[in-house]
Order: sequence, then C-alpha cells, then structure tokens
Amino acid sequence: MFLYSFVFLMLLGLSSAQTESATSPDEVETEPTMSTDQPETSPSMSTETEPTTETPPVTTPPPPDSLSVICTNEKMEVFLDHAKHDNLDLDKVTLKDANCKASGTLNATHLWMDVPFDSCMTNHSTDGDTITYQNSLVAETRASAGSSLISREFQAEFPFKCTYPRSAVLSVVAFSPRERIVYTKTAEFGNFTFTMDMYKTDKYETPYDSFPVRLDLDDPMFLEVKVSSNDSKLVLIPLKCWATPSSDLQDDKYYTFIENGCGKADDPSLVFNYGESNVQRFKIGAFRFIGESLNSNVYLHCDVEACRKGDSDSRCAKGCETSRRRRRSSLASSAGTEQTVTLGPMKISEKAEVGAQEAVSSLTIFAAVAGVLGVIVLFLAVALVMLYKRYRSPQSATRVVYTKTANEEGKLLV
Repeated sequence: MFLYSFVFLMLLGLSSAQTESATSPDEVETEPTMSTDQPETSPSMSTETEPTTETPPVTTPPPPDSLSVICTNEKMEVFLDHAKHDNLDLDKVTLKDANCKASGTLNATHLWMDVPFDSCMTNHSTDGDTITYQNSLVAETRASAGSSLISREFQAEFPFKCTYPRSAVLSVVAFSPRERIVYTKTAEFGNFTFTMDMYKTDKYETPYDSFPVRLDLDDPMFLEVKVSSNDSKLVLIPLKCWATPSSDLQDDKYYTFIENGCGKADDPSLVFNYGESNVQRFKIGAFRFIGESLNSNVYLHCDVEACRKGDSDSRCAKGCETSRRRRRSSLASSAGTEQTVTLGPMKISEKAEVGAQEAVSSLTIFAAVAGVLGVIVLFLAVALVMLYKRYRSPQSATRVVYTKTANEEGKLLV
C-alpha cells in the first residue's frame, strides 16, 4: 500500500512539472512579440518628425541638350527646353537681373529669350583673341505643399555664354553689286559684323554700292570702318590700313597709310582723328601705283580690332602707338581669328594731267593760230601798201623822169 502511494505521488509531481513547462514557453513567446512592436513604432515616429528643409537646395546643371544658345552680332538668343524641367515656375523666369524677365516666345516645350550685351547683369571678359559675354537664366521652382514661404530658396540656374573674335581684316571684294559680309554664326561662338565703306561726300550719308568707283588723281576718298553690335560699349580701332593694286592682301606692291593706329605723317592728304568709337572715319587723296597701267585698280584693306570701351588695358584704349611704344607694351591682341572683308576696286584716272596737257596744247594752238593770223595781217598790210604805192606811182615817176630829164637837158645845155 505504501508502495502504491509513493508511485502516485511521483506521477503527480511529474504532471505538475509538465504543466509549468507548458506555461513557460507561452510567456516567453509573448515577451518578444511586445518588444517587436516597440521598434516598429520608433522608426515611424522618427520619420514623421524629420525636418524637410535641413538639406540645402542644390543648383543642378541642366542636361546637355536642355539649353541652347545662338550668338549673333546683336544679341544672344537662348532657348530653354522646359519640358525637361517640369518643376519650374515659368512665370518666374528671369536673367541674373531679376528685372529682366522672360519676354521671348513660350510654347509647349521651349522658352526663348533675347539677351542684351550691355545690360541685365551680362558680364564680359576679354583675352588676347576674344570677348566673352556671360549670363544665366534663373527660374523659381514650384514649392511643395506647405513650403510656399521658403520657395525662394529653390532656384534653378542655367548659365550660358557667347564668345566673339576681336580681330578681323577688312578687304571686302566689292564688285557691282556689292554684298556685305555677315559672318556665319556657330553654337556658343559668334562673330561681330565688320564693314568697310566709301562715301560720296564728307557727310558720310551715301556710300558707293557698286564698284569699281572711278576717281581722278587726288580726289578725296571718304572711308569708314565699323563694327556692328548691340553692345553699346563696343569700340573699334584700325590697326593698319593699306592699299594694293590687286585684291591680294599679300601683294608685294602696297602702300600703308595707317600703321599701329597712327596715320601716315608724311601724307598730307590723309585726315584721321582716332577716338574710342565703334565707327572710325578717315579721308585720303586718290593715287595710283607707279608702273601700273592707266586706269589701273586700287584696293583698300584695313586690319581692325574690337574692344570694350573703358578697358584701360585694351588696344583701343591705347590708340596711336609708335613702333617704340608698341615694342614696350604688352599687347593682348592677335590676328589668330581673322576674316577677310576688300573695298574696291577704285579706278584712278589721270584726267587732271590730261587736262593740263590739253590746256598746254590749246595754248600752243592758240599761239600758232595767232602767229599765222599775224603773219597774214602783216602780209595783207604790206600788200595794201604796195598796191597803194603802185596806184600812185605813174604820176610821181613821170615827174621824176621829166625832172631828171629836164635837169640833164639843163646840164647839157650849160
């Protein structure tokens, strides 16, 4: 009996141990479930409270093909493909100067603006060969909801520039009818328009539009070189001007009348007064090359350079420089980017000399005619005298004869 009681107690203890071990895993499983809920809540709260304006706005450069520029001699034309930037506020697109708002054409894909050279905060820089103009399109981005007060911090900027050569050689071949040279424009690189004209009078109102122009020796030639641009501060200097008997710039026979910005001092017919301007004018008497045939052609050429007015280091600011000064100065100019533009030909005749010869010939003929007429008049006078004497001679002769005869007879009678 005692044995049965002992076995019963052992079985009861074992059953109680199993019950406790069964409830313990449940408690363990419940605890990790609660700890898992807590970490899920923590990152969620952290995400909701993270500020959205701590990261500073970044100006992202535009895609390579989203902005294009055409460089003309009058302005810069900028085209923005705003379809690639759907977050731009197209009502708030300006240049660097916020007062210069978009005034160009706006369509479904592109915004077009004309950009001046000398306003709207357009900057310029000059090196030895070129002048570069720079500006930027600035656009506000559409602010996200609830951030309208700080939308000014979200801006997109699209920088652009145009580069122009400073030097050119004007030698425009100008036969009838003459065509002006307008340089071909390339993307982000352009050319100013340089022209050379000859005017009919010193008022510089009406240029010759057909060539060759026929001139007499020493007739005044009224010449003008000019650079055309909408940059009001762009100026021009003729560094060298020369003439050749052909259209070849490198002709071995040439006559230089402007050198280093200075007029030729020993040519009294040349009038050239330099001043910083986009137009330069001068006058010189027509001439011919010795050894060339009569009515031969003369072509005029000028080597010119454009600068920005007010740049004290520019070649234009230095004006006329003698050879000695030019060697000492550090010129930031080069003929690297040169274009060819020739004025001419002019046919120089010798009408003045022919006129003088004709005057001498006329005087000689007049003297000869006068001499002949004098001889004729003298001959007629002599003839008239002789005729008159002959008409009176019979009576006089009779008396003489008779007298002589009478005298002789008287003598004989003595």
